[in-house]
Amino acid sequence: MSEPIILAIDLGTSGPKVALLSTHGGVLGGTNESVPLHILPQGGVEQDPVDWWQAICTASRRLLANNPLAQQVRGVCVTAQWAGTVPIDAGGNPLMRAVIWMDDRGAPYTQRRIGGFPSVQGYGAAKLWTWLRRSGGIPSPSGKDPVAHILFIQHERPDIYQRTYKFLEPKDYINFRLTGRCMATIESITLHWVTDNRDINDVHYDPQLLAMAGLDRAKLPDLCRAVDNLGPLTPAAAADLGLPMPVDVIAGTPDIHSAALGSGAIADYAAHCYIGTSSWLGCHVPFKKTDLMHNMASLPSAIPGRYLLINEQETAGACLTMLRDRILYPDDPLATEPAPPDYFARLEAAAETSPAGSNRTLFTPWLHGERTPVDERTLRGGWHNLSLRTTRGDLVRSVYEGVALNMRWLMESVEGFIKQPLDCINLVGGGARSALWCRIHADVLNRPILQVAEPIYTNARGAGYLGALGLGLATPETLNGEVPIAAIYEPSADNRAIYDDIYGEFINIYRKNRGIYARLNRPPRRVRQVFDARHLGRVLHQRAGHVDERSREDGVVEQVPRVLLPGGDEQRRAGRLRVEQHPGGVAESAPRVQVQHREPPAGHRVPVGGGGHGALVQAEHVADAAVGGEGGGEREFGRPRVPEQVRDAGRVEHVEERGDAGHGGVRVGAA
Repeated sequence: MSEPIILAIDLGTSGPKVALLSTHGGVLGGTNESVPLHILPQGGVEQDPVDWWQAICTASRRLLANNPLAQQVRGVCVTAQWAGTVPIDAGGNPLMRAVIWMDDRGAPYTQRRIGGFPSVQGYGAAKLWTWLRRSGGIPSPSGKDPVAHILFIQHERPDIYQRTYKFLEPKDYINFRLTGRCMATIESITLHWVTDNRDINDVHYDPQLLAMAGLDRAKLPDLCRAVDNLGPLTPAAAADLGLPMPVDVIAGTPDIHSAALGSGAIADYAAHCYIGTSSWLGCHVPFKKTDLMHNMASLPSAIPGRYLLINEQETAGACLTMLRDRILYPDDPLATEPAPPDYFARLEAAAETSPAGSNRTLFTPWLHGERTPVDERTLRGGWHNLSLRTTRGDLVRSVYEGVALNMRWLMESVEGFIKQPLDCINLVGGGARSALWCRIHADVLNRPILQVAEPIYTNARGAGYLGALGLGLATPETLNGEVPIAAIYEPSADNRAIYDDIYGEFINIYRKNRGIYARLNRPPRRVRQVFDARHLGRVLHQRAGHVDERSREDGVVEQVPRVLLPGGDEQRRAGRLRVEQHPGGVAESAPRVQVQHREPPAGHRVPVGGGGHGALVQAEHVADAAVGGEGGGEREFGRPRVPEQVRDAGRVEHVEERGDAGHGGVRVGAA
C-alpha cells in the first residue's frame, strides 16, 4: 500500500506555498505563487481573496500535474496568515478585499470599546479584568485585530456590514472554498477576543465578551478544533486544485501555530523563532497566563489541550524588502537597473563585508509600528549613528542585526514569562535560509541556533502534521524529533560582547525617541464641528466621568483657544483642544467627562478625552504643553501596561490561571 500524503496549503502575506508532505513531515515537493498587497491611505492594508484562491489553484495544479504522488493524497490541510478579515455574503462571495493583519484603520473604534472608568492606560479596569480572565487577552488599541477590522467595516462600510453573512479568517475562508462549510478553529478565532479560553477543552463564544466587543455572534462562524475533519473537498474544488478525486479536509490552523509544529519545537518550553515578513519567538506551555506589561499571553494551540506562547515583532524580512524596493532598486528617476534575481545573495555578501556590530551602525526595524514587547502603532524605524565612514555594507548588515536585536528584546519577555531560560532555538521561515542571519541570531541572543532543514516549508510542514493528526495517521508524541536540522550555530564569545554593548543602546533609542515618533505619526485630522472654548470649559467642569488619553487618535476639528481648567489657583492649560462632534452629541457622553485635578509632570500632556463612547474624542496640545523630559516621558494612550504609580506599588504584570482547566484561580503578581 502506498504511503499517504497530505497536500498542505500555506497562504502567507506574499502569496501561497503548496507542498506535498509525508505524514512524518518530509517535503516531497512544493511550489509557490505571489499575490498583490494593496497599501491604502490612513493605515489600510488589503488583499483580494479571489487572488488568494486563484494563486492557490495555479500552484496546486502545477505541483500535481503529471505527478504520480497526486494519487496518494489522502487529505488537504490549510495554514494561513492570521488576524485577517474576509466578509462574505450568503452565497459565499467576498464583499470586499480582505482586511489583513497589518491594517489599523479600526483603531478608533476599538479604543472606544475597550475604554471605561476607572481607566488603566486607556482600558476600562472592569473590561480589562473580564477580557484577560476569560480570553487571555484584550483587543489591542493599535487596531490590527480582527475585532477592529469588523468594527471598521461596521462604521465606515455599513452597506457591506449589513450584507455580510459571515466574517472569516483567511484560513477559514480558504476552507470554505474547499468544502462549502463556514467554520473557524478555536485558535484562529482567538484574536477576535470573544471566546472563553479558560477551559482549553471547552473554548466557546462568550456573550459578555461579544457585547463588550460589539460583535454579532450570528455573523461569526461556528467553532471546531484544528485537527477536526471538515469533510471532503467539493468536486469543484478538487478540479480547481488538480486533484484526481475528492479527499478530506482537516480544519488546519493559522501560520503562527503551524510554524510551532513545523519547527519541531513541539514539547513544552521548546522554542522556535520564525523569520518571514514579520518574525516571532514562541513555545508551547502547559498553562494559561497573560503578561499585561509586555502584551503577550499563552493562547489555545493547534494541538488539542495545549497552550502556545508567541511574542511577535511586526517587521523582519519586510525590512530587507524595503531595502530592496525603496532604497537600492526603487522604480524612480534615480533607478539605473531592476533588482537582480540573486538580490538576497548579493545583499548577504555585502553584509559580510562589515564586521559584527556594523561599525556601531544601528538599525531599528519598527517600519510599521510594533506589537510586542510594546504595542505602539506610531513607532518607526531608522538607521542611527551614521558617519562619513559608514559603508553600504554597514547599512545592510545593521538591518540583519536590528531584527535580531529586536528579537533579543522579545526573548527577554518570553523567558520572564516562562520563568526559565531557553536552551536553544529552532530557526525557521525564509530568513532561516541565510547562514549569516543564523550566526547573527546566535551571537545576539547568546543561544545555540538550530537551522531547520527546508525552513521555507515550515508552515506547510506544520499543516502536514495537522493533516496527519486529523486523519489518525500520527500523534503529537510521534512528531517530536522528526524535523531534520541542517546546521547548528553556537554563539561567538567575541561577538557576544559587541552585541551586549550595542543592545543597551538599541533599547535607549526606543526610550528616547518614542515620543517623537508618536508626534510625527498622528493620523490625519478630520474637521467636523468647532465648539466654543468657554462652553467646553463649562461642560468639562460640570460633568462627572473620566478623562484620559484613550481617544486621542480619533478624528478632530479646528483648534480652540486656551481653556481654563478648574482645580487649582493657577490656570491649567490644556493647550489647543481639538474636538469631534459625533452624531450622539456631547450631551450623551457628558456624564463620562471630568477634569483631572492635578498638575501634570513635566513632559506629560494634559489628558482630555471621551470616556468610553463619548463625543469628546481627542485632545491635542501646543508644543509648550509637553516640554521637558526624554521620550520616555510621553506615553501613547491605550498601551496595555500598568501605570507607573501601580508598578511602583508592586509591579502588577501578570494575570495567570493555573490548575485544572477551567478551574484555576486567578492571581495578579510580579514577574
